[in-house]
Amino acid sequence: MKPILVISLFVSVIFSSSLCAQKYVSSDDVLVETEWNGVTFSSEKSLFENLALAPGFAETGLLLEDYEQDIFKEGTMFTVFVSVDSSYRALPEETYKALFSEGNALEQFFKFYIIPGRLDSYSLKKAIANNSGKAYLRTLNGENLGIKEVNGQLVLVDSQNNTATVTASNFYHSNGFFHIVEGLVFPSK
Repeated sequence: MKPILVISLFVSVIFSSSLCAQKYVSSDDVLVETEWNGVTFSSEKSLFENLALAPGFAETGLLLEDYEQDIFKEGTMFTVFVSVDSSYRALPEETYKALFSEGNALEQFFKFYIIPGRLDSYSLKKAIANNSGKAYLRTLNGENLGIKEVNGQLVLVDSQNNTATVTASNFYHSNGFFHIVEGLVFPSK
């Protein structure tokens, strides 16, 4: 075969395969709505706007109100683990007061629940399987947050072995995914 014919064939195969592949690419934002306990979460809304629709997230709402604009910049994607209010109410009163009275500590606590990138439950389970049953996720505050699977449920684990169970997952917000957890985990700092 002549070299010019081989090059022409190669270029036409590459060009035609890229044209075929582009029919699956969309530049449109796709609206994704998911229902949870009678509330519809939407990929068009911020995390704060989504959680404001559902009862049981007042504590996280307070955190979001203070830090959302600084953390969730346009175009950045994050996975957030959102604790239900009953998790905060289960804390001893002095721990609760200390947590919500300290500015920098509160910000570091909130950032411990945020992972850069979009991680759905399937990718989390794959990471766990690829890491011998427990994966470590680098949080926005710079620490590692452990995650494992227990009886089919994802469980967050901190450095002191506190756990929080993921009870519902794969909800979109305008900057990524969020998962709902019961229980609290704490950064080591």
